[in-house]
Amino acid sequence: MAVTLEEAKQLVISKFQSDPSFGKIYFINDAKIKDKGVAWFIPFRYNGHYAGGSQGCFVGKADGDIMTTGSALPISMYFTGFKLGLRYQTCNLIIKKVNDPIKTLELILALDLKYIIPEEEAGVIWKIGQPFTSEMILNRLKNLPCTFYNQNIKGAIRQFQQIVRSKAFEYEIIEVKHPPKGEYGENLHTYG
Repeated sequence: MAVTLEEAKQLVISKFQSDPSFGKIYFINDAKIKDKGVAWFIPFRYNGHYAGGSQGCFVGKADGDIMTTGSALPISMYFTGFKLGLRYQTCNLIIKKVNDPIKTLELILALDLKYIIPEEEAGVIWKIGQPFTSEMILNRLKNLPCTFYNQNIKGAIRQFQQIVRSKAFEYEIIEVKHPPKGEYGENLHTYG
């Protein structure tokens, strides 16, 4: 069942209702809502000076997935990301099939995927993301499907355009609904 425009607007309202600025400083701009075929684009309007942040949201018609845009790129680029599956702030990237191992390694390295090994120093646990090495990636690719957990790849639109064009590998992106607080990257103590 397709998500209607009214349902899409309600999903956006539900997503932002905990933000005290929503409804006071920024609102849904009904006059500029666009039907993008596979998604609704629900834009925001701001009272007073626009100071950056989100231009609005894409809401998938098939599944109700919401992708909040930023302000750094044109809406058309964010829509490309939406169609590529880059809808979530934190996700698991699953590599399902590899067609070209060398190109796959090159493309995954360009994504700058991160891992974490928590370290304690002076009573503080540090969780600083480090990039996966070529060796780590190649070891993962030996056992497909393989998953890179807790990644932030939402902004990697150009890299995923290259991935799709190259056909080097097939992937799936799954949302992490409740990511570990303060962790951006795969915690090797949890997943390793």
